[in-house]
Amino acid sequence: MVSYADLAREQPDHPFVPEGLFRRADLLISAGKHEQAVLQLQDLHDGYPQYELRARCAFLVAFIHDVHLRDADLAKRAYERVIALHPGTPEAEMASQSLKLLPQRP
Repeated sequence: MVSYADLAREQPDHPFVPEGLFRRADLLISAGKHEQAVLQLQDLHDGYPQYELRARCAFLVAFIHDVHLRDADLAKRAYERVIALHPGTPEAEMASQSLKLLPQRP
């Protein structure tokens, strides 16, 4: 996790930085550091508009709020954001399905 953050800080224009930050977010999720993962994914989404996995970053933010942090309000807003910002993507479709299931979750 540290190496990816170091690369981004030391060489912010390196073409691997967005992918490295995405991998760092994945490691944060695996380590149970969900709040940090959300921040990393939001920064990646907002800071790298050309990154091909932006829609996935937005969806993962919503998913983390939904499944790991159990915050239905933030999950709902985040799923709606995916749909608004990334219409027509598989992530928007997954967000739409997740919104339909959200009220049914305990």
